[in-house]
Amino acid sequence: MLKLYKLDDRPPRYWETWENEEGSHTVDPRITSAVKTLFVDSLRTHIRAAGSFPTIDGAVRIFDEVRRSRDTQVAIATGGWRDSALLKLNSAGFEIDGIPLVTSDDSPFRVEIMRCALEQVGQGVESVTYFGDAEWDRRACRQLGWEFVAVGPTLGGIESYEDLSPRLLER
Repeated sequence: MLKLYKLDDRPPRYWETWENEEGSHTVDPRITSAVKTLFVDSLRTHIRAAGSFPTIDGAVRIFDEVRRSRDTQVAIATGGWRDSALLKLNSAGFEIDGIPLVTSDDSPFRVEIMRCALEQVGQGVESVTYFGDAEWDRRACRQLGWEFVAVGPTLGGIESYEDLSPRLLER
């Protein structure tokens, strides 16, 4: 739920307060916008200087296979901003046209981001397997009752998708 609070009439100024069962999060949208712009500009500069963001071996290939599958649906849920997520994904070679993408622009709450991504996939989802690289991913999956696959060294997860069992993707 988003609430807007008017603080001042000259010029009109609002604070955003997002609320859910996890609590509330209040921000001045002007500050958020300024930080977001600076952050995304910094990412663009990084990509121009260093190239795309690194991916785990086989990630783009397996993503494309899952995306084309008739039996599996895919969505992207991230705690980052939409603009930065799109920039990173596109620079790394992920084709995400038509894929639901839910970000912190949609909600500041991790579980809500993930739940919204599932809702955007549509009806008929029997199970969810979530691939994540951070502790918040693991905690949110536990709360939602979703299968969690750790990715990367931070959580001691998979380091390559090349040898990933097809059965893992069918869960």
